[in-house]
Amino acid sequence: QTSISGLLLMLVPASVLLAAQQPPIQLHAQINDSQIVEIKGHVRPALAGASDLGPVSGAQMLPRLSIHFAPTAAQRTDLARFLSSAQDPSSASYHQFLTPEEYGSRFGVNPADLEKVTLWLEQKGFSNVEVGRAGTFINFNGTAAQVEDAFHPALRRFQVGGETHFANSVDPQVPKALS
Repeated sequence: QTSISGLLLMLVPASVLLAAQQPPIQLHAQINDSQIVEIKGHVRPALAGASDLGPVSGAQMLPRLSIHFAPTAAQRTDLARFLSSAQDPSSASYHQFLTPEEYGSRFGVNPADLEKVTLWLEQKGFSNVEVGRAGTFINFNGTAAQVEDAFHPALRRFQVGGETHFANSVDPQVPKALS
C-alpha cells in the first residue's frame, strides 16, 4: 500500500505541472465577424505578371486549407532558449527533443482558444476541421464560397506560364480576435 500511495503522490505534481504549462488563453470571448482586419503579405508576387481568368466558382472544393498560429513573444523567447539548450552538449537538455504534444503544451495555442477557432470554422460550414498535434495550426476543407465568406480573399483563376492556377487576389481578412 505504501508504494501505491507514493505513486499517487508523484502523479499529482505531474498533472499540476502539465496544467501550468498550458499556453495562455488569448481569446477571451467568442470570435465575432463584425470587426475584421486584413492580414498583409498573402498575395503572391508572381500574380503581377499573370493573366486574370476571372473568379473561382463558389462551388469549387478547396481541400486541406489551414490556419497557422504565430507564437507569442514569450513563446518565441522560450523556444529560442530551448533550441539552444537542446543543441548544447553541456546542457542537461542536450538532445532532449519534444513530442508534438509536448511542443504544443509549451509553444502552441491554448486548447480553449483552439476550440473557439474550431467552433467558428464549423459555424462557417467548413468540414474535416482538425487541430494539429502540436496545437499550432488547424486544417479544414471548404468551398471557395465558404473561404470568401470567412476570409474575404477574392479568389481568382490565373494563367501563369501556360498553366491555370487559382489564388487570392487580395490579402485575406479575419475577425479581429484572430489577428
